[in-house]
Amino acid sequence: MRGSVQTPSVRKSETVSTRLVIVVDRGIYRFARHWLRWTNLLFWIYVCAIIAAPLLTASGQSRVASPLYRFFGLFCHQQGDRSFHIAGHPFACCERCAAVYCSMAVAATLFALFRGRIRRIRYAELVLLCTPLVIDGMAVGAGLYPGNPLIRVLTGTCFGLALVWAAFPRLDAGFATMGAHLIAMFDRLAAQGRAKPLSA
Repeated sequence: MRGSVQTPSVRKSETVSTRLVIVVDRGIYRFARHWLRWTNLLFWIYVCAIIAAPLLTASGQSRVASPLYRFFGLFCHQQGDRSFHIAGHPFACCERCAAVYCSMAVAATLFALFRGRIRRIRYAELVLLCTPLVIDGMAVGAGLYPGNPLIRVLTGTCFGLALVWAAFPRLDAGFATMGAHLIAMFDRLAAQGRAKPLSA
């Protein structure tokens, strides 16, 4: 039985696919190196959008504000009596959601500033920070009491802090491991003359 012989078109196809994989891997490496920067930027854009909605409405730019309200309406009830207001117009989300998003942005920024010095959250700490929001939400939902802005903000802040504290140390370790694997892989490819090292 004769061995298969690769035609030029097959070899060219393999070369193109290999180059595509290398380009994608380089992109993944860059994101892994700078994931925290991009995530923080996204968080602060999110927070700014919440506040921009009422400011735009107050300045007569309702058409621009409307998509923001619709977007945040996918995740929040947006009840006016449970939302902060600017110039008589509500934030794009309720007080509790605004506290969650703002605290996540602040916590993510603090994580970036003190990166490597923040330990992983303990299970008891995670439960302690998340439970108040669950209890308050259930109590209001059951009609036990109407709730109040201070409790909504405090429980939302604790919950947002817990999310970042639980996720970011693990994400940081995971992306660091991914980056190390990619560096090792590209070093092997560079030794074979198939790609430039990632540092290049």
